This record gives sequence, structure tokens and C-alpha cells, in this order.
Amino acid sequence: DGDGAAVYWLRAAEDALREGDAPLALEASARALPRLADRALAYRMRLLRLEVLHFLAHTSDEALELEALGGLSSTDAEKAQFCELSARHLERLGRYAEAAACMAEGLRLSPGSPRLLAQDAIVRSLSGRRAEAVVLAARALESARAAGDAVAVRSALTALAHTHASMGDIGTA
Repeated sequence: DGDGAAVYWLRAAEDALREGDAPLALEASARALPRLADRALAYRMRLLRLEVLHFLAHTSDEALELEALGGLSSTDAEKAQFCELSARHLERLGRYAEAAACMAEGLRLSPGSPRLLAQDAIVRSLSGRRAEAVVLAARALESARAAGDAVAVRSALTALAHTHASMGDIGTA
């Protein structure tokens, strides 16, 4: 029962990702994708694939997954997340102006999001706007701590460290 197995392939892909087995995560997710009729599950699977492909630096495949994820994004939160991930991808390609535009749209959809603020800080730092980046990263950290979001705290600290290091302040970084 291929359709019934899709949920189990999704679970296998998530387990493989958690265990650090990127090839297995991609294989299991590829088996599930054609059979996932539920939009929310398909969105989750695309997110998983996107994380694996980003980690592996497979930028062309990552771009295809981003396009598919964008087509599945329906809520403002999902659209904001899509903007964050698009900016991260564009940043890796050195397309900072486009990444900044994505971040502006994401922050319009989800103002004050600590993850978006942290990603925006990195984009600004890379594009030479380091003073703005420090302020945004500090705001992201404050917001993440207030929300009790450990992943966002880590993202904000990474953005702060990145910005300070780019300014030559290794001690603070």
C-alpha cells in the first residue's frame, strides 16, 4: 500500500535526518513525496529535504526544493519560513540584495520573528551593513530568549558571532 506507506517513509526520513544519515533521509523522503496527498505532510517533507540539501551544499537541488516548498506554503508563518530559507539559499550564492528582499517580505509577514531577525542580521553583515546587523542580532537574541525558543537563541547567537567576527572583534565573537 504505497499511499499508506508514505507516512512511514516520512518517519524514516525524519529518523535518518536525526541520526545524521543524509543519503537515507533523501532516499526515504523521495519514496514518500509522490504519495503524500496531505499538504501539511508534503510541506514537512519538503522542509526536511531542504535541510538535508542545504547541509550537503547541493545548491541546485536546494533551489528546486525551495520552489516546491514555496508552492506548498499557505499560511503567513509558512510563507515567512519560506522567505527565511530562500534568503539563506540566496546568501550562500552571494546574492545579498535578493536575500535582503526576501527577509523584508518575511519580516512583513512575521514581524519580530527571532529566526528571521537572525537571518536578516547575517545577510546585512555579509552585505557590509555590520552596525545594522549587530542591532538586529541582539534584537533576535532578546526576542528568542523571551519566547524560550532554544533554536532561535542559537540562531541569534550565531548571527551575533558572525557579525562580530566580520568586524574583526574575535573576542566578542
